[in-house]
Amino acid sequence: MTGRNLRYELSEALRRRGRLLWLVETGRADAAGTLLVKGRTMEQWTLALAAFGALIYFTVFGLAGSYVAEQNGRSLLEGVCFGLVFGPLGLVIEACLPTQQRTATPPTPSQKR
Repeated sequence: MTGRNLRYELSEALRRRGRLLWLVETGRADAAGTLLVKGRTMEQWTLALAAFGALIYFTVFGLAGSYVAEQNGRSLLEGVCFGLVFGPLGLVIEACLPTQQRTATPPTPSQKR
């Protein structure tokens, strides 16, 4: 390696080290050089975003499954289970199941008056 290349490599290493030190001093990176956003690593933010997305996904398809099941006269719990486990496919399955007729419950003695 020539002297010129060695000086260039050394200056680049010092520049990178200076950048890392500045990031650590300002709280934008930890000692290992991992970038931080509001005190958390990017991996932690990605995991939190994925968990939030999964929560939204399951909520939407669970509620939609219960709605489709109710329209077909089936159990709401059945619709929620199909929606949660199978997602959009569960909604299609629930919609394709045969409609159940709702049976009228006989009135109780207190309702007869």
